[in-house]
Amino acid sequence: MTRSFLSLTALASSLLFAAGPAFAADKVKLSLGGYYHFTAYSVDQDTRSSAAGGLPAQPLRSHGFTSEGEVHIKGKTVLDNGLEVGFRAEFEIEKDNARRAVASPGTFNAQPNAQYSDDLVDEVWGYIEGVFGRVVFGQEDGVADLMGVFSPRVSESNRIDDAETYMFEDPGNPGQIYAPNGLLLRTDLIASDDSSKLIYMTPRFFGVQVGISYAPELEKNYAGFVTRQRAQIDQQSEIWEAAVNYSQSFSNVDLAAYFGYVSGSAEARSTPLTDDLEEWGFGLQAKYAGFSLGGSYRNTNIVGGGFLTASSLGGGTVLRGRDTSIWAVGAKYETGPWAFGLNYIRGVAELATAGEKQRGQAYQAAASYEVGPGIVVVLGYQHWEFEAAGTLVPTFANSVSATTFTPTNADADMIYLETYSSKHLRRLERRPSGRDFGSGCFGRGEDQSETGRFL
Repeated sequence: MTRSFLSLTALASSLLFAAGPAFAADKVKLSLGGYYHFTAYSVDQDTRSSAAGGLPAQPLRSHGFTSEGEVHIKGKTVLDNGLEVGFRAEFEIEKDNARRAVASPGTFNAQPNAQYSDDLVDEVWGYIEGVFGRVVFGQEDGVADLMGVFSPRVSESNRIDDAETYMFEDPGNPGQIYAPNGLLLRTDLIASDDSSKLIYMTPRFFGVQVGISYAPELEKNYAGFVTRQRAQIDQQSEIWEAAVNYSQSFSNVDLAAYFGYVSGSAEARSTPLTDDLEEWGFGLQAKYAGFSLGGSYRNTNIVGGGFLTASSLGGGTVLRGRDTSIWAVGAKYETGPWAFGLNYIRGVAELATAGEKQRGQAYQAAASYEVGPGIVVVLGYQHWEFEAAGTLVPTFANSVSATTFTPTNADADMIYLETYSSKHLRRLERRPSGRDFGSGCFGRGEDQSETGRFL
């Protein structure tokens, strides 16, 4: 594996030097961006009478407000030899209370790095781009996520596939999302998340683009210091990702597709059931006139499809023979300032206890109207269902202690009113050079202009 990493590094270096001497023609140009989403909601959900994690069940308010936003700082310059060099930093302006650290990695509920708790810095990375493609280095998603193709949608933050805002709260665990056994309904390949990594993406040839990325372990830099332990309990390391993306227009029809694969290696296995990370997925989307139709699929051995942790008992556990599969479909119609959409997602997780499964599904209907340049208002409805199975082990998402519990099957209905900036859903205009890095107009939808997904 070390030899493979050295080969990847050598390839990246060769691409840079092959472009010839590099001298800056202009100073680095900085720009400031970001987004802010606001939602008013009303939720009617099932509750449970049993406690979890030593805490009593709690009644819930049926209405409220939520928001989500980031500030982005971007910088770039073009060298005399044509190379573009730049960086991007993304800062959270909202508290991420779905993740929190405990005393030390290797215990039941630990996150691999304390920076993932209420993370202020979301992503920080630099890049070098030329005719050879793009090399990215830093805290960024892997190519299996960056190059993804997913269902079309109307809502920006209130989506049912990888929700940015989510109001289904667990009454038995005050302040925690309701996701029995950590089951998360999302089809993007999130295993490496924002861990520091090296990424390479080719230019797009005849609609096809290929990418590869490598993360030594689950870590984010902290003032230049990193964790380098090689024997953290059940930590996944040596994480490699590969993806291929296709995006092409035929007359009035736009087509896009992708396939991604992720693998890792487990350290200090606490049980014979602990397995090496493996997840894969694919997605398709087609657009004609004002109609869009698409879907995506994910298969992973992260129990519940959650985040990776360095824990043998958490929602990020990777277990042999315990797969989670999630699929989603969606359709959208746009006419003038109006847009209408329908979405559905379903997931099935094989639990740590042999023979037991966790099921979840959600569907959504929404309509949006662009009230002015760049400002969109959305009115939508969501329905969520979770079917629990047996006594569940605690996870970072469903318990604040090591206490096992028996959750109740639960449903939730939500009506919401959302506002967001329409720039996040605009179609990418192809660069004259045809490089077109990223997944074009069919990706997840964050403001990722530096990777070429969205303007």
